[in-house]
Amino acid sequence: MLANAYFDLGTWYGITPFIGGGVGYAFNHISSYSTNQQFTSPTYGYDYGNPVYGCDCGAPSYNYKPVYDSNGNPVYNTNSGTKFYKDKSSGSFAWALHAGLAYNVTDAFKVELAYRYLNLGKAETGAGYVPCCTGSLQAIKVKDIEAHDVKIGLRYYLGGVVAAPLPPLMPEPIPGPLVRKY
Repeated sequence: MLANAYFDLGTWYGITPFIGGGVGYAFNHISSYSTNQQFTSPTYGYDYGNPVYGCDCGAPSYNYKPVYDSNGNPVYNTNSGTKFYKDKSSGSFAWALHAGLAYNVTDAFKVELAYRYLNLGKAETGAGYVPCCTGSLQAIKVKDIEAHDVKIGLRYYLGGVVAAPLPPLMPEPIPGPLVRKY
């Protein structure tokens, strides 16, 4: 919801440039948001052939090393995880800037080409969760929801309010007194 104001900058050869701006409030709603991550990584296993002994002469520890198949190629595994987020509505300050040109088809009818930058503020999801886990995830925040629009529009002036004519540049001379002779 925006309140907009436009200002015509004059008319030259039937073309009227204009600018404008608007302020208001945006109602943003994020629903059915989820992420699905898939990644491939090499498989690692304990390197039992190379034990590592610490200073205390205790049991050895083992480092990880990649696992290879019978042909000497590394073995890869694919992991995936889906995260879901609850729906959430929020409100935010919104604003817009406008600029364009209007062409006079007739005195009352104009066709215009305009550009609008629209900023609808920010929004966020509800808390997230993973189906197999009990913990919750932080909400995802979306900042600067914005749009760049090119618009074609029509203007039609109803009632044709006519501006008053400008006063003359030089005042007419004041006539002298009316004298009657009998």
